[in-house]
Amino acid sequence: MKYEKIVKGIFLSRPNRFIADVFVDGIEAKAHVKNTGRCEELLITGATVYLEDHFGRMGSRKLRYSLIGIEKDTESGPIMVNMDSPVSYTHLRAHETGRNLVCRLLLEKKKTKKE
Repeated sequence: MKYEKIVKGIFLSRPNRFIADVFVDGIEAKAHVKNTGRCEELLITGATVYLEDHFGRMGSRKLRYSLIGIEKDTESGPIMVNMDSPVSYTHLRAHETGRNLVCRLLLEKKKTKKE
C-alpha cells in the first residue's frame, strides 16, 4: 500500500468500529478505521496515531482522514503498528522485532508466493 500524505495525530476515542476521533493539525477530527477489530490494547486515549490525509482527493469519501498506524509502547521502546492491515495484532506480536513490526512484509511475501 502506498500512502500519499501521512500526518501525525493523537487518538481521542472510538465511537464505533469504523470511526476514530483524533486530534490533528490543531483540531479534533474524525478518521475512518479500516481495521474493524476491537484493538483495545492499541487504541488508547492519548496514543500517537498516523493518518492518511485525503485533502484535495476526497472523491466520494466522507472523512478526510484514514487511521493507518498507531504507536504502542513496549519494553524495548515504542513500535509502530499498521492499522490498515488484515493481519491481526496478536499474530504480529509473535513476529515482533526490536523496534518495529513489519506487517506489510508478511502480506507482500504471501502475495509473491501466489504469483
